[in-house]
Amino acid sequence: MAAGRPAQREDVVAIAGENGAACEFAGAGWASRRAGRVFAALALSLLLGLVLVAAAAAQPISGKIVGITDGDTLTLLTPAKTQLKIRLAEIDAPESGQPWGKQSKAMLSDLAFGKQARLVVTDKDRNGRFVARVYVGSLDVNAEMVRRGGAWAFRRYLTDQSFVGLEAAAKRNRLGLWSMPPGQIVAPWDWRANRRSVSDESPAVALAPPSPLTTNLSVGRAVSENPVVLQGFPKLAPHCACQETAYFISECPDSLQTSAPWRFGVEPKTTILFS
Repeated sequence: MAAGRPAQREDVVAIAGENGAACEFAGAGWASRRAGRVFAALALSLLLGLVLVAAAAAQPISGKIVGITDGDTLTLLTPAKTQLKIRLAEIDAPESGQPWGKQSKAMLSDLAFGKQARLVVTDKDRNGRFVARVYVGSLDVNAEMVRRGGAWAFRRYLTDQSFVGLEAAAKRNRLGLWSMPPGQIVAPWDWRANRRSVSDESPAVALAPPSPLTTNLSVGRAVSENPVVLQGFPKLAPHCACQETAYFISECPDSLQTSAPWRFGVEPKTTILFS
């Protein structure tokens, strides 16, 4: 390179190989700068999200409660006509399908539905819902749900330990869900875990192949004496086609026990004869 001539690429270095030939080594500078830009963008996005949540927490959101999903989730309509899905902080209510789920939803509806509310946002969950303390006037709705026995203190995400005391008092006085028989009282997080476990372990249901409409057995007439029985066969519905019945008999001969009476979903003392 001539003296005084500027380098075209600062991150390319000329090195000599063993054979004396010069080769270019692609510089790490460009890759390093690119990684730095990606990291900066990610950090900026995270910071922006934290700023939005902090801003919402610093300035409470007000509006009208226009929807109740269950005992710990509701919908708020802001003055700008924006609907926000809200997850009540500090608590976990029974799921809709578990014991006391409907009563818990009705309790939250009684406390908040159709009323003006003020939210103090504390977080945003993975489903995009704002996690918040909800106040109707001076009433702390979250705490009241636990006080009345409508929900548990959600220990996994608990930041206000007073909810543990509220839950203990409701349990001691058998309020709300605590009035149920002990065997029906299941924490919602355990309920959800059990449901997932049962779903994962459920075997697939195999569908029977369609039966052919033709068979080498001919169907005779029905008679009303000497009933005959199919042992080991699935019970066939009364409207089952005769061809389908004959198909089962022809394809599964080892299951036939001709020494016993045959019965396969027709009226008592009615026999199907095959020839």
